[in-house]
Amino acid sequence: MEKLQRDIKSMVDNVAIPTDKLNKTVHTAISIVRKQKKHSLFNRQHVMVSIASIFVFVIVAILFATNYPKSPELAEGITSKQTTEYFSYDDSIFYAVGDDGLKRMAIEGRVKDLSLESEDQKIKVILKEGFLDSHQMALSYRVEFNDEVASTHDNTTIETELLVDGISNGNSGFGGMKTKEIREKGDIFHFETSNDFPTNPELEVRIHSINGVQGNWSFTFNLQKEKEYIKKSSLASKEDNSGNYLSVNNAYLTPSKLVLNTKTEITLNKAMPDNSFLFMSVVALGPDGNNYLSDPLRQYSNDSGASYDPITDNRTINEFLEISRGISTYSYKIVPFIATYKGEKVGEYGYKWNEITSPFNQGAILETDSLIKVAEIINNTDETVVYYEMEDLLPIFPKIIDRENDIMLEALSFKKDGKFIKVTYPKISNPETLELLMYDATYKVFKELEIGIDF
Repeated sequence: MEKLQRDIKSMVDNVAIPTDKLNKTVHTAISIVRKQKKHSLFNRQHVMVSIASIFVFVIVAILFATNYPKSPELAEGITSKQTTEYFSYDDSIFYAVGDDGLKRMAIEGRVKDLSLESEDQKIKVILKEGFLDSHQMALSYRVEFNDEVASTHDNTTIETELLVDGISNGNSGFGGMKTKEIREKGDIFHFETSNDFPTNPELEVRIHSINGVQGNWSFTFNLQKEKEYIKKSSLASKEDNSGNYLSVNNAYLTPSKLVLNTKTEITLNKAMPDNSFLFMSVVALGPDGNNYLSDPLRQYSNDSGASYDPITDNRTINEFLEISRGISTYSYKIVPFIATYKGEKVGEYGYKWNEITSPFNQGAILETDSLIKVAEIINNTDETVVYYEMEDLLPIFPKIIDRENDIMLEALSFKKDGKFIKVTYPKISNPETLELLMYDATYKVFKELEIGIDF
């Protein structure tokens, strides 16, 4: 079991796990490689990877996700700053490697510059910036390794202790960060807070070990907590004629996150194929009329049967959906669906789905379960827009891939435009080397269960 826990920690990217709960909260689950707006095509190689015995807390949402930076134009309503100690978001680690919510906080100037350093055992830690709201405290950092033993690790593990107004909140372990990346780009510590977290606490972070090297790295600072915190209960529920059911029981919203507590009951008239999985589509309704795609982090509060195991028969799932707020919106849509993939099993726990590809050019056709045709491509200064002729039952769009440079780009937003769907991607270059990619799948959408959420 100890080896399994170490293996899991090396696979889960930047997850804070209270060490006193390490042996109490192990659940069997399968997780999917998180889709990013821009990421390596071949390193992640579209394989559904299982993580056995992943750590799932009943209430605590584990914080991690690295999404592609949205353009500054997506940020709405620049707000007042905590202090004058700020810097360009171009220099922000939050903006460079954080999730969409932290990127927006950096763009809007709601991130505090800390620029604190602590060195021990030939290892220097730079605490760069901080952010605090009623859901999380996020701290960006870099590590400079002068210790030969610590720097030889491919992945880095760090044990920390957080003190709030002089009172220890216990130790947390962060694992799975790439050593090369935290040295060059930096990374982020996430500590979960709550609405009763002090408004202007005195904070101290102590680092006790880095890659097994014991030492004393300590930082003391203050952060002003963001005031926005909206909580709702018993928002809505829907049931269709087949007995399928979705309810949103509780929700809370902070500047950086939306968290939904949902219950889903799926009743199947016949067994689904083995490669069928239950997902949740969450779309943020932007004030500009665009629909922004969200990739929720899902945390289950019932047993391991509610994991990413294939859904071949009836299933009841109680879960928390954590959505990064990349835009300033208070309206969302949520709907469950089942995806059935064609492909092959890879190893004991993984799958590699069959690809459907076409050149990235006008007139291209992807012969998926329902045809997708490229009507027009517009390459703007800071984004790429593609007009598709396709069904609009579910917002799943082709990915843009560059095999030569090992890059995959995913859609950022979409909007119905007459008979077309206008889909926005990150800015591309060298379109002649690009392809469009869909995975070979069919989808069963529970449209009657769609719930709109407004705050």
